[in-house]
Amino acid sequence: MLTKRDDYNWASEAFDHEGPAYLDSITFNVLEEDSARQGALEAGQVDSVHFVQPSEEQRLIDDGFNVIYGEYLGTPINFVLRPNAEITNDVNVRQAIQHGVNRQEIVDTVFNSNWKPATSSVQAATPGWVDLSENLAFDQDLSSTLLDESGWTEKDAEGYRVKDGTRLTIPAYTSPFVNGSGQILELAAQQLKAVGIELEIRQTDASTYSDIFAAGGTPIFPVANSFLDATTLRQYWGQDYTNQFQLKNGELEEQLLGVSETANGTDERAANLAKLQETVLEEAYTVPIVDNYQVFVTSPEVHGIETNAVGRPYFYDTWIGQ
Repeated sequence: MLTKRDDYNWASEAFDHEGPAYLDSITFNVLEEDSARQGALEAGQVDSVHFVQPSEEQRLIDDGFNVIYGEYLGTPINFVLRPNAEITNDVNVRQAIQHGVNRQEIVDTVFNSNWKPATSSVQAATPGWVDLSENLAFDQDLSSTLLDESGWTEKDAEGYRVKDGTRLTIPAYTSPFVNGSGQILELAAQQLKAVGIELEIRQTDASTYSDIFAAGGTPIFPVANSFLDATTLRQYWGQDYTNQFQLKNGELEEQLLGVSETANGTDERAANLAKLQETVLEEAYTVPIVDNYQVFVTSPEVHGIETNAVGRPYFYDTWIGQ
């Protein structure tokens, strides 16, 4: 529980009032299941929840609830494709996956009209973002050509590609930290089957995800990152940090340094960040899916919740009333 400070009087000018917060206290409840959170909200047991299934958002809006989309700086919901894993160590296979996924269909099916397909390896709200939609075009013919070039020319009775007696099967792991990751992967698996790729979806939870994420050779998993400045990409993608792509030979280090060592808002930073976005897509280290939001749903009586640059809520101006 958080309680307000009665003597607080140094709020930023960005807020709508001065002095103490309107709310006397905030109590946080941990409800891990989406259905449990939504049920508690609809039953009036809580005033606000963080995340519901995207398919439920419009119905809640229609029922009078407030759905707040906290747009943030960072990377979209994307599939990381690791080049050190079996099968995805072939750039042609990675590119075939990239062009075999129909982002618009995923948005239309899993999400709703308030969400937009990703257009680059960083979110559209990020300073220095470059629209690389053409590099991500849904093109099953191109995917098929790329797989043919890598020797995946035969197909088995189920329509999956085969090389040297081995089916083109790639494990793909869900993430408890990416909203709708299971549904996204299931639809992507259907789309990729059309070009002969089998995604073998494996479930994770909060207790197992970190170990699977860190394991060498985990080929595909959904992720979304937030940051206040693009220099933070080095913490996610750099070899001396999280190294999400598990690169080993300094493939991105020079470009990441080029972004982190230049000032935000300069032409040099913009050029370096544009090149980094292009390289990550050309090498198909990632398949951007949908620009992400931090989603909060409140009862009709809750007013004044705002979000910051990474989509986190401010409750200072929040009040409850008719």
